[in-house]
Amino acid sequence: MAKMNTDWFHDAKWGVFTHWCGGAASPKEWNARVDAFDVDLLARQLAEIKAGYYFITVGQCSGFYCAPNETYNRLVQHDESHCSGRDLVSDIADALEPYSIRTMVYLAACGPMGDPYATKKLKLICDQTLGWGVEGNRAHKSQRLVEFMRNWEAICRDWSLRWGRKVHGWWFDACCYYLEQDWWGDDQPSFRTFASAVKAGNPDAIAAFNSGVQSPVITTSEYEDFTAGELAEYMPLGTRMVTGMLHPLSRFMDGTQWHVLIHLGTHWGATPAMLPTELVVGYTKYVNRHGGVITWDTGIDEVGNLQKDHFEQLKALAAATR
Repeated sequence: MAKMNTDWFHDAKWGVFTHWCGGAASPKEWNARVDAFDVDLLARQLAEIKAGYYFITVGQCSGFYCAPNETYNRLVQHDESHCSGRDLVSDIADALEPYSIRTMVYLAACGPMGDPYATKKLKLICDQTLGWGVEGNRAHKSQRLVEFMRNWEAICRDWSLRWGRKVHGWWFDACCYYLEQDWWGDDQPSFRTFASAVKAGNPDAIAAFNSGVQSPVITTSEYEDFTAGELAEYMPLGTRMVTGMLHPLSRFMDGTQWHVLIHLGTHWGATPAMLPTELVVGYTKYVNRHGGVITWDTGIDEVGNLQKDHFEQLKALAAATR
């Protein structure tokens, strides 16, 4: 599988990521949250700060997702779907399109780990407990969860076909530290088949697979088009470590677009602002100057309103870089 053209992503220079996710006490509560999201408000704010693209979390590990998915419903068979009736991703893409801001999405490669019922239905079953309080959510190193992987690929393919060319990129979390051995190798399913599934609706979409906070940034798979680049609060001045030495900065790492992801707040999706605005501007310029792309994780409230301090910082960043 050839790598996708990332020129548009490179030319965007920087964009915004929001952790709008979590769970709910019931499908009714979840649908109320999703229905209350004001996509036009968000679009106006992203246009004001001149964001090059925008990442929305479809869902993390709670098992609640902000878009319908017939495959998920068929495989999991909750009495009431935990996928929202409203397709929030599609509505966001429609709202951003007039501003030429591209929509990208976040999902966890380990699926709905926080939903014990869904994990069993999707065959995310092992014999060790780690995090989330779900029995068997981590595989032994000798075990590949092939049934789960095929199920999750099918679910992601469903979303990809639903959204088509409205979604321009995918960022997958937890590709390695819960299911360490699953996606690597030539045996199917694999990173190759996973990438193919998420590009079913848009063959030009770009994808990244995250292997955790890595400073300096690394590549996870030959089948990713840009590096996941999760840095948290780190700001390395090199891209990768080889034999104890930092490689010079450049646009591509093993043919993959260099990209980094940092949170403006004290943690992912958190407030208040962690960094002085001068540093946000300076580090963005530093990454861009060497061919990289930088995404700033930004606080957001329930209805799609960007956190005020972060919004002001991004306005300053736009003034300095656009």
